[in-house]
Amino acid sequence: MHFGAAFAFLGLASMVCAYSDHRVASLIDDVTAGNYGGAVQTAFELESEYRDDLIKEAIDGLFENNVRNLFDFAYRLNRDGGFMIVRESFPVEVERILDERFMKLMNRQDNLALKLASTVDEGGDRMAYGDGAGYILRSIAWRFTPLWENNSLYFHIFGVERNQYLKLAYSPDSAGDHTAYGGDSPTDNRYRWYLVPARIQGRNLYYIVNKEFNQPLKLGRALDWAHDRVAYGHNGDFHGNPEQFGWYITEY
Repeated sequence: MHFGAAFAFLGLASMVCAYSDHRVASLIDDVTAGNYGGAVQTAFELESEYRDDLIKEAIDGLFENNVRNLFDFAYRLNRDGGFMIVRESFPVEVERILDERFMKLMNRQDNLALKLASTVDEGGDRMAYGDGAGYILRSIAWRFTPLWENNSLYFHIFGVERNQYLKLAYSPDSAGDHTAYGGDSPTDNRYRWYLVPARIQGRNLYYIVNKEFNQPLKLGRALDWAHDRVAYGHNGDFHGNPEQFGWYITEY
């Protein structure tokens, strides 16, 4: 056997051995590659064998490896009749986001909930902030609307109180960050977002990434008079840094 092929084989073998069943690795590989048909089929097979534990093991692997396609897989399961798999094997927030429940978005770094301002600018937009008032208002409630496009899942993120959709501004600031706003008409990719899973100390959190600019949502370091922080898209790599860029998403 050629040395390179032998090395690749040993790497694959070690990955498979890391899981309790070879189908766990297969499921993770299919989801990572966007082969949702194969992933759904494997999940149905495991469900028929009452092996929900293996599906959950694969979900854990997707979190550990920050696989962007986690929600895409759950969406396809729902679409293809596997909603009970999503309910029983995925984290509860995944099911509730896909059910378009009202959700609260709280950043890990500052423990502040995302909201839109009460006032609009000259274009009718509202700036997005981390709320320093204590998360008691309806302004921190958001609804995720799934959008399936070209074998990928994106979301419109709708601010319930202000009736506007989360977006990033066209123009960046001096650091290359794009300020986050609420807008009325979700007409372009600045209004589309995807979620990348992460985990800290056993708790699930997510990078909220803008499709147009590939920037994760973050809060600025400056506090205003109300102790709010302005929300931005971050110009730079975010992988491996959930402490700064991760968000907890829970039901409102």
